Amino acid sequence: MISAEKSNKPVAMFTPTFKPVNVHVAKIWKSITGVEEKEEHYSLTMLTDESFRDVAKAPSTHTPLLGEWFAKIIEGKMESEFDELCQKLNGKILQFLMDTAVEKAAKNTDAGKATVSYNIKLFNMCQDKTLLGIIKEDECTQVRKGVICILQILSQRMECKQREGLLNYHNKLITSKSMGNQDVNKIFGWAIYNLRLKKIKERDVKHIFDFTDEYIRCNNEVEFLSRMRTYFAQALLSQKYMETYYDSFLRSNNRGYLTLVHEDYFEFGCKLMMLVSQSLTQDLLHNNINASIEGKQMVMNNSELFEEFWEISQKHNNNFLKTKAQVKDIYTELIEKVVNAKYGEECGIFIANNTVRGGKLKENNLAFRGSIDAMSSKSKKNVEDKKRKR
Repeated sequence: MISAEKSNKPVAMFTPTFKPVNVHVAKIWKSITGVEEKEEHYSLTMLTDESFRDVAKAPSTHTPLLGEWFAKIIEGKMESEFDELCQKLNGKILQFLMDTAVEKAAKNTDAGKATVSYNIKLFNMCQDKTLLGIIKEDECTQVRKGVICILQILSQRMECKQREGLLNYHNKLITSKSMGNQDVNKIFGWAIYNLRLKKIKERDVKHIFDFTDEYIRCNNEVEFLSRMRTYFAQALLSQKYMETYYDSFLRSNNRGYLTLVHEDYFEFGCKLMMLVSQSLTQDLLHNNINASIEGKQMVMNNSELFEEFWEISQKHNNNFLKTKAQVKDIYTELIEKVVNAKYGEECGIFIANNTVRGGKLKENNLAFRGSIDAMSSKSKKNVEDKKRKR
C-alpha cells in the first residue's frame, strides 16, 4: 500500500530550483519531453516500468540495505525523498542532452564530434562518488547502486518521451509543407551517407598505412560530406529546421540517431529533388525508350545546379576541399547516386504497373511463365483446328 497522502496532481519531472545553463534550449527540450509525469509520485511511475520491476523483484542480487531501499520505494514510505531524487536525476539527464547537442553543433569535424557523447557524460557521472552532488558523500555504496539503477531507467524514459513528443512539437511549429522535403532526407540524405561510407572504406582500406596524398584526399572528402549532414539533436536547436524541413517521414523513422541533410544544403536538396523528379516521369517512360538516359544526362550536365552547390560549399564548407575540381568530383558522385536512387523508384513503379501480373498492359492476370504456356496452348489449338478443316 502507498502510505503517502493523495494529491491527485502529477509529479513534476524537475525540481523547482532546476536552472539550466541555456534557458532557450531547455524550453525547446521541455516542450518535447514534457514537465510532469502521469502519476502522483515517482514510486507509482517506477511500478509501471518493467525495468524497475525486474530489478526490484530480484532480492537475491541485493544486499539487505539495498533490498530495504527498494522496498521503501515500492511501499511508498519515502515518497517526497524519492520524488526529489528522480527530479534531480531528470535535471542532470536534460542538461546532458542539451550540452551534447550544443557541443556537437560547435564541432566541425567527425573527430571532434566523436569526442562529444551523451552516454559518456552519464558514465562520468556514475564514476563520481556523489553522482555530481545527487547523493551525500557518506551515502552507503548499496544505495548508490540503487540510484544508478534509477538513473538508467529515467534516461531510457527520457529518450522515449523525446520520440513521442516530436510529433506534437512539430505540429505546433509547422507553418508550411514542401512536397520535396521527404525526398531530400530520404534520397539526398541517403546519398550523402552512402558516399561518405564509401570514402571512409576507401581511406581506411586502401590508404590507411601510407598517409599519402590519396589518404589526405579521401579524409578531406569524408570531412566535407560530414559537414553536409546534421544530427537530430542539432536540428532541434534550429526552429527553422523543425518548422520547415522536419516532416512526417522523419518523425516516423527517427529513433533518436537519425542523420539529416544540413540546413545549409537543404534548399539545394529541394531544387535537386524537384529537377530529378521532373526529368523522369511515368509519361516519359511510356513515350520515350531513352527517357532515363536523357533525363540523367540533363541533370548531370546542369551547370546552374553545380554553381549553386559550389557557392554553398564555399560559404559554409570550405575547410576541406579547396578547389572547384575537387568539389566537382564529389558533386558528380553524389548527384549520380541521387539520380540512380530516384530513377530506381520510378522504374520500379513502371515495371509493376506494366510488366507483371495484373499490370495495365497485360491481357490477362497470369505471371510470365503462365502467359508463355497460354500462348503455347493457343498455338497448338490453332494448328489442330487447321488440320481438322483440311
